[in-house]
Amino acid sequence: EWNRNQHICAPFTLAPTFRRYRAYDFGHQAPACCKWYAVDYDGRVWVYREYYLQEGHKKDVDLQAQEIVKLSEGETYEYSVADPAIFSPSGMIGKYGESTIAETFARHGIMFYRASNRRKDGWSIMHQYLRWNDKDRPRMIYFSTCEDSIRTMPLQIHDRLDKDDLDTTLEDHAQ
Repeated sequence: EWNRNQHICAPFTLAPTFRRYRAYDFGHQAPACCKWYAVDYDGRVWVYREYYLQEGHKKDVDLQAQEIVKLSEGETYEYSVADPAIFSPSGMIGKYGESTIAETFARHGIMFYRASNRRKDGWSIMHQYLRWNDKDRPRMIYFSTCEDSIRTMPLQIHDRLDKDDLDTTLEDHAQ
């Protein structure tokens, strides 16, 4: 169902009353991604910003947090979610006493809720939001500036052994 003509738009100024959300998938050396979402009055989701750390471009979590804070300046979010793994103790105590990635983000003012790891459910919901036809636009549209999401979305395919699941051997951090 991915179609560049349907799912990508030029950036525009979002209404300040649109509800806003963030989602973060941690990676230190593997890809990391934070995406910003705005929901309009019709329930359409606009993916309007992304922070993407390419594989092999190592960046410590405190530096990622600083960049995400900078990109978020002047905005208010209903909530922000992240992979539940960031709440697990890392076994190391950071400079400021943090022992989890979530605590490092909290020190920078970003409070995350645990996202669901139920990938099959998420995959099903993504299909619903991307679905479109001749009279109905999709419920999720990406700003053209979200280059890594746009680049990796067409790569997302079903797992060959479980057609209800996503093939996780591919680059899926921006989804």
